[in-house]
Amino acid sequence: MKFYQKRGFALVVLILAIIGSGVYGISKKPAAPPEVSYYNWICDEAGLLDQETRQTIQDYNTAWNKQYYAVVAVAAVDDIRGWSSEDYARELGARWGLGANDMLLLLVKGGDWYVACGDNLADLMTDTQQTRLKTALDTPYYAGDYSQAAVDFFRQSDVVLAQTLGRTNTGGQSPAPGQRWQEPAGASGVSIAGVVLLFVGLLGSPALLRLLNTKEDLLPGAILYLRVYFLGMPALALYNFGNAIFSAIGDTKKPLYFLSIAGVLNILLNLFFVIVCKLDVVGVALASAISQCVSAALILHALTQVQDCYALHFREARLDPAMTRSILALGLPAGFQNAVFAIANLFIQAGVNSFDSLMVKGNSAAANADNLIYDCMAAFYMACASFMSQNYGAGKPDRVKKSYFIALGYSFGVGLLLGGSLFVFGREFLALFTTEPAVIDAGMKRVGVMGLAYCISAFMDCTIAASRGLGKTVVPTVIVILGSCVFRVIWVYTIFAHFHTIPSLYLLYPCSWMLTALAEIVYFIHCYKQAMKIFREPVPASL
Repeated sequence: MKFYQKRGFALVVLILAIIGSGVYGISKKPAAPPEVSYYNWICDEAGLLDQETRQTIQDYNTAWNKQYYAVVAVAAVDDIRGWSSEDYARELGARWGLGANDMLLLLVKGGDWYVACGDNLADLMTDTQQTRLKTALDTPYYAGDYSQAAVDFFRQSDVVLAQTLGRTNTGGQSPAPGQRWQEPAGASGVSIAGVVLLFVGLLGSPALLRLLNTKEDLLPGAILYLRVYFLGMPALALYNFGNAIFSAIGDTKKPLYFLSIAGVLNILLNLFFVIVCKLDVVGVALASAISQCVSAALILHALTQVQDCYALHFREARLDPAMTRSILALGLPAGFQNAVFAIANLFIQAGVNSFDSLMVKGNSAAANADNLIYDCMAAFYMACASFMSQNYGAGKPDRVKKSYFIALGYSFGVGLLLGGSLFVFGREFLALFTTEPAVIDAGMKRVGVMGLAYCISAFMDCTIAASRGLGKTVVPTVIVILGSCVFRVIWVYTIFAHFHTIPSLYLLYPCSWMLTALAEIVYFIHCYKQAMKIFREPVPASL
């Protein structure tokens, strides 16, 4: 009997303990959070945020909800009732029904902050991006400036969401929780595009060259050159693909290193194939194709070595129809710009072809300097766009302006140094591609104009990159098409048609660069003033 009494007493104690723990657990749960208006996304029970900050948060979320189907809710509370910041934030996120692409920023008065991320966003976000969000919050938050901490966090979140959800580009549909970014689809699409371009070049070179009025005595060599050169198109497409990925995440060093290696290799192979192997123009084309393959191999290898969401896995490479459509939707406008640009240059080449064969050969030899100098200058353009967007998102307006002027200064300096060196040592440079004195003399006519003009293009290209770093893409594209494409065609049929001299043809390059640069600078100043308003007043609803 005593045995049963003891067991009964123990059972009662156990039941009471279970009930007590349940009651304690219930009492420990945070109170049901207030309903958050669809247009507010804010719960400021503690009154930590001023009205201007609330408006800024609302405007950012309005823009993100439309663009990425994502929001960043904010909960500012006096205390979290003994809960950890993490558990409290996740509880609120679950109660508010935040999705896989959303975040919740918890601000505890006199306590710690915490950021809870939806499953998809957590999978996509890199360690570097998480560090930037933390850095944006820490200093003002622990100084007691909660409003500034929230504003800095949202500015940096703008960059993070663009880099993560923007790159997924799912056409308005949020990826499933835990779904990894499908980069292999992009790699497959780029590969196919490069192969298509290869076959177009192989089959269409004769027709294209005849359309440009290429001299009959130069036609066989020109066809062979283009066909060999186009062998490198798939590799060039893959390098540009990898370069875009690394630039998007703020790593511009790797693409620069790989491009530099390929550039040096191109020069060495030019010397070997032309001087040692006597391959003439074929050697030049072969050197370009090989160097493009090397740069592509290096950047693809780098993508396979990373452990982040943008890692490339060849076994998973496939053509995804939905992803392909999304890529085309983004890429076709930029492709159209480049196509128009290329067509405009065809008119210039047709103008060159109206002279004798020596002038055509000299122009081709001198044009080999273009890619070498442009690529060196372009490294700073890409850095400019990346650094400006990062500093803008981090809420550092002074560094936004500084990024532009530093990139402009370096690109101008590189263009002036390399172009000036070409101007001084032009004959030695041309001797790498031809041994005919008459061809060198003809090539020097282009070098004499272009050598001191390359640096002018820095004002145009760097300003375009800066505008794009602030999120402006359409208007800069239109300005480029009008200034550097349409203007050149008009020049060919007016100025060049009147004088019909080779200097009058080459002068269109610096003139078109100056005209385009002036228009781009005026537009950039306007964009910069508008973008900087966010640091002085609430963000407009059209953000």
